[in-house]
Amino acid sequence: MPVAERTYRAWKRAQPSGRDLADAVVIDAIRTVRVNTKGEPTPESMYGRRKMTALLRRHDLAVSKRQVDR
Repeated sequence: MPVAERTYRAWKRAQPSGRDLADAVVIDAIRTVRVNTKGEPTPESMYGRRKMTALLRRHDLAVSKRQVDR
């Protein structure tokens, strides 16, 4: 599939979007909640979208259910 050089160079220089950065914060928060200090899974690792969203909000992280889904 041919791609123009200008398009490729623009893609290589592009910075991560704000959405990607916000999602990375949410992913890190979910990973820290799901595993305890010993590396064992916690009961929260079985949470679905609704409970995980509520848990992250209780930890002062402004998230939406769609962010948790992603």
